[in-house]
Amino acid sequence: MQEQQVECHECGSTNTEERPHAGDIICKECGIVVGQYIDKTSEWRSFADDSSSQDRSRVGGKENEFGSLHLSSGRGFGSGTTETRIEKSTKELRGEVERLMRRFNFQPAKEISTRAVNIYTSYLKRSAKSRRGRSIQMFAAACIRLALDERGGSVSLKDLSRALQAEFGKSADSTEYTPKKIEKVIREVSSEVAIIPGKTRVANADVNSMLDRIGAVDGMTYPMQKLWRTRANAVAEKGRGLAYRSETVAAAAIIVALADKELAVSDSAEAEVRPKVIGLSGVTEATVLKAQAELEALA
Repeated sequence: MQEQQVECHECGSTNTEERPHAGDIICKECGIVVGQYIDKTSEWRSFADDSSSQDRSRVGGKENEFGSLHLSSGRGFGSGTTETRIEKSTKELRGEVERLMRRFNFQPAKEISTRAVNIYTSYLKRSAKSRRGRSIQMFAAACIRLALDERGGSVSLKDLSRALQAEFGKSADSTEYTPKKIEKVIREVSSEVAIIPGKTRVANADVNSMLDRIGAVDGMTYPMQKLWRTRANAVAEKGRGLAYRSETVAAAAIIVALADKELAVSDSAEAEVRPKVIGLSGVTEATVLKAQAELEALA
């Protein structure tokens, strides 16, 4: 492609000279600057070993004369590109993940946060739904949960709901961040991204989390507490194939283990613990009791 001739606006001559180092085009007749010179070749060049060599080949190819259409930069046609939207959304999610992670004591925190962000990025690249109006905070909670699942840990949907309410909820009775809605986002993300659970069963992690939060039970000694935990984990492991959420299996397993004769807890203690366990599970009492019946049948 021939370069367009530049006409001097002062004398009308087309006898011009390009001066790349100065970035100017000079009229050779009257000496004034008639335009700017743009070097479209690579920015540096390599010479042969011999300084007297005539090899002045530039490194790399000539710039695209029709303009750059790099999609990642957002330049070119349209109002934006997919990659630009992904980068912007991922950056936004990273901030929300960090805010939520400060409300928990998950370890190793950095690895979990990084994996949560990576899960979300993978979801955006694979899914045609592209969030579909759901808040970025809901996706932050869902991806944290999935990142924990991979490491063998867990957090209940109810705890995630409370954390979201505390950080982002406009009012205490807001229904935007309910456990049920969080679960829907978790399913949506996990349907697009392969999540491989860790060696520790998620239900067992929920058992330990719930028992830690329940605290001391009247009439139950420390050795009995340890026995209760061991039995509950064993029961939860048997229920790994049941069609319930991990929180449901964990809660039902704790209740089943509570009836173990070796614990010999009082009726009042059992009555006190049962609603606490169901409350921590974030699911209805009827669902927990149904899972309990199925676990007892497996015992």
